[in-house]
Amino acid sequence: MKNLTASTNAEAKARSKASGIRHLLIRLNIERRITKQQAARILGRQQLNDSTWKRYKKELAAWGARLRYDPKTKTHTVPKGWTLGRATEMDPRKREILVRLRIDLLRMGSPFMETLGPQFEQWESQLAGMDPAVKERLHVWQPQPRVNAAFYENLSACERAIQERRILGFTYKRSSDGTVSARHIVPYDLFDNNGRIYVWGVEEGGERPKFFALDRMSDPTVLDEVTAKGYDAERKLDDTLRHSFGIFATSGKPRKV
Repeated sequence: MKNLTASTNAEAKARSKASGIRHLLIRLNIERRITKQQAARILGRQQLNDSTWKRYKKELAAWGARLRYDPKTKTHTVPKGWTLGRATEMDPRKREILVRLRIDLLRMGSPFMETLGPQFEQWESQLAGMDPAVKERLHVWQPQPRVNAAFYENLSACERAIQERRILGFTYKRSSDGTVSARHIVPYDLFDNNGRIYVWGVEEGGERPKFFALDRMSDPTVLDEVTAKGYDAERKLDDTLRHSFGIFATSGKPRKV
């Protein structure tokens, strides 16, 4: 009888611990941070001693929630890209949709970009953490590599240069012959054409804007501020493309067919 009672108590204790871990994970997944006192309340305790809290942190780490302690705020935070979502549930299209939303947000401008931009970056980190090995590609008629860490580095640099009206420097690989060269442009806008993202800007020494595919860029750098003489605030991508098919713009007049 004693053995049966001991076994029942052990099972109940294990279930209670599992339930506590689950509630801690849910809280961390939403709030991204927690204090030792908050953890104690979630676990139904008045306080947690150091050894008990250490065991719980080890259990959380097994789920990928490796807590980092900030002595100034006395809070524990989870890694930026951590999420409860399982890697097998990752749909590559989610990150592609997020990219398009970021481009739309950029075109909305202030104050939306400043308010929602950091949240979009956090969502991207969480999606990347769900399945960092996922390989996203463009549509079948454009089989170039798609969303990866380098792509998001290019995207963030373009966004900043456009917002702050700065010169954007980068290395570019041409699609026609594969040659690589350094480029400097005054960027005005980002454009999505059939799932491929381009930055639209005037190249150094040029007059007419060109399109540069983000997946062919590397080593982006945001340089000096653009002077009033070098930046034309009246230049609009929508106006340039109003008679174009896709990204192909021409100075010729449209003809009725």
